Amino acid sequence: MILEVEIPLKFPGTTALSYIRRREVLKKLPFVKYYMDEHHPDWYQKTIRLTTPLEIEFSKEATDFLLKYITIYVSPAFASYQKVDTSYKQATTKTLDQLKEIIQCAEFFGCCSFMDCIGFVIAHKLNRLTANEVNTFLDPQEGERYREWRSAFTRRRI
Repeated sequence: MILEVEIPLKFPGTTALSYIRRREVLKKLPFVKYYMDEHHPDWYQKTIRLTTPLEIEFSKEATDFLLKYITIYVSPAFASYQKVDTSYKQATTKTLDQLKEIIQCAEFFGCCSFMDCIGFVIAHKLNRLTANEVNTFLDPQEGERYREWRSAFTRRRI
């Protein structure tokens, strides 16, 4: 007898649902695991199909990326910086803004190891940017303040 699990996830602004259907994925999501332990403590031994979706505050795309790669990506402690493009190939194709949402989604779910992986890719991408671009990415308002300061500083020197 195959024990099944089906946990629907609902996202803001869309009626489309995603599902957690693999126990190995569920075990890597502390937020969902704690919920299951509290409301369905026998989820380890029984087939569980939730009818009410869990509401997730992140986009479906970011959450689907997390669910797809959480069992594949290994901690950067075991990966080489030179191998970012091969170790996290799918993440390297994402923009910094997409990666930012994915890492926030991983934080929401409590996936520390996955956050490390995505953070590693973000650091690799930021390493190729100028200081102003990094500043703008980390804090868009700070980037604007930096441009104003630099402009004022340049005018004073002339």
